[in-house]
Amino acid sequence: MSSDKRGCWVACGVGCLLFLVLVVGGCTVLYLKVLKPTADAAQRIEEAAKRQRAAQRELEALDEQHPSPWADDALGAVEITPELVDRYVVVRAELGPPMAAFAQSETEGEDGPSGLFGFIKSMGSVIQETGASPERAALAEQAARSLGDQQLGPAHFDQLLRVVEHRFLDHPEAWLGALSPTERVEQRLTETQLGLIEELKGVAESFGSSPDETRDMEEQIEKLETRLAEIRDKAATADRAMSPATVQVLESRRSELEGLPGQGLEALFALRTWDHRRQEQNLKVDWGSTEVEITGPGSGEAEDAAEQQE
Repeated sequence: MSSDKRGCWVACGVGCLLFLVLVVGGCTVLYLKVLKPTADAAQRIEEAAKRQRAAQRELEALDEQHPSPWADDALGAVEITPELVDRYVVVRAELGPPMAAFAQSETEGEDGPSGLFGFIKSMGSVIQETGASPERAALAEQAARSLGDQQLGPAHFDQLLRVVEHRFLDHPEAWLGALSPTERVEQRLTETQLGLIEELKGVAESFGSSPDETRDMEEQIEKLETRLAEIRDKAATADRAMSPATVQVLESRRSELEGLPGQGLEALFALRTWDHRRQEQNLKVDWGSTEVEITGPGSGEAEDAAEQQE
């Protein structure tokens, strides 16, 4: 064999070897950076969903044992007593650490890859945001303990949050207190759906999506952004009336109430929202002829029944 042919075979072999190295390396990076973390996250979420459903059953039982004496549409007329403020302060203080952990997990989830890798990871994020997470489970477990100790149901506590944090203190994270539990579910799902479509649009464009597909997704994004703006506007103009007796009691404790943990306060408004988790069972995103459907954990009655029998 001539030296030219040998050189050609060597070059070919080296080229094939380099190609294999690149393929293996790419697959390894994909596995380590995306697939394995996503699989691990899915397992953590499944375990958290079981914990969260157990805590939710305890919260639902507390609502039956300690029902709220107030109507949701008459909070402007309620009279909060000093004794009730005492119990509220204890619960809020005990929920501070899991609130902060939940807020931290939300912040960490905002920093991640974009494009195809971002879309793959965002699929797990959708499930987490509409269903369960370790941080949500820990918050629900602590809420069940604290509310049980203070003999408060989640519905009554939610109403106290709406009066104290939203109407009286006007805490920036308490704007959800202007919405009903059902409206809060819609706000969360709409926000999550918007994030997913934005990721999908980026992926589709990187693969050369057609003008029709791009336009359809842009219309979906605009529609969701409009709905979120409407929800925000409704919250901004919501009734914030309080009875004179309630104002007097809360003013006497203002400094104490303002000193309560505030990071992650939005998560507390989800405690009662979880009562409506059946509405979160299916999240659908569609444009044109394509539809993506995600079924979130923590929303199945079959799982609840099976776990209660264990």
